Amino acid sequence: MAATVAFTVKVLSSTPARIVAVVVALTALIATLPRLFESLQPDAPAKPPAVITDVRPSPTGDATGAS
Repeated sequence: MAATVAFTVKVLSSTPARIVAVVVALTALIATLPRLFESLQPDAPAKPPAVITDVRPSPTGDATGAS
């Protein structure tokens, strides 16, 4: 991309067009920075495993589990 910008600025003959080309190039660079920084962040920690409970009927056969 830098080579394209340098070539464009060199080829453009008027100063205002060069300024516009540089501003557009800087805007494109700045627009990509958040995605670049986001990709450099470490991955989020994995979620803790689900808790598995052992559900057994009460010894008395009562559905509420009360004795």
